[in-house]
Amino acid sequence: KCGGYTAAHTFIPGTPLRIGNCMRDNYISKTPPFRGCNISNRTNEVIQFYSDVGITEPHCFYSSVHDGGLDHIARHYPNATILMMPRKFEDWYESVRNWGDGRLLTMWESNGCGGIATCTKRKNDDDDDDD
Repeated sequence: KCGGYTAAHTFIPGTPLRIGNCMRDNYISKTPPFRGCNISNRTNEVIQFYSDVGITEPHCFYSSVHDGGLDHIARHYPNATILMMPRKFEDWYESVRNWGDGRLLTMWESNGCGGIATCTKRKNDDDDDDD
């Protein structure tokens, strides 16, 4: 529970199944994003709060960055509240690079997430817009 709500972080509670895999499969099949991944196997309660629902293996999928991912959620759950926590890219990249002695960044790079994780902002990018 989180603040009295049934919550899930990364995995469907009571299973080894990642929420992100379920969401990706539902995105591809155009079915509601949480169909099949919205019941806690520990308590048999409907999950009301999800966090960290992306996946890196076997293929990268993050609803917040994949084209149409957030629209897919909003279309099926029009009254849902989606919280996006902004973070400076440099801070986020440093966190990903340090997580698990670099394992997370390695997984991202080898499973199609590399375009997100490896693009680094040069100091003078804003000055390069001569076009």
